[in-house]
Amino acid sequence: MAFLELGGLCPFMQETADEWLRPAAAHDLKDRKKRKEDRERLFLERDLELEALVPPRAETDALVEVYLSQFEQVHRIVHIPTFR
Repeated sequence: MAFLELGGLCPFMQETADEWLRPAAAHDLKDRKKRKEDRERLFLERDLELEALVPPRAETDALVEVYLSQFEQVHRIVHIPTFR
């Protein structure tokens, strides 16, 4: 309704969108590429904080054995061949 009554509104909105939104879209594409590169770089780096959360190998093996002997038949969430 407002578009019909205000004939110059639609061209003004289009011009404003062209001027302000399109450069932002081009900027976002550059940011997307940078974010992808950052994500790939972080993926390749070791995460020492995460590694610190993992228990020692002997403790992990004991926990997996308890899981397999007690819970595996009810809650199958561990891929057994990975741990055998």
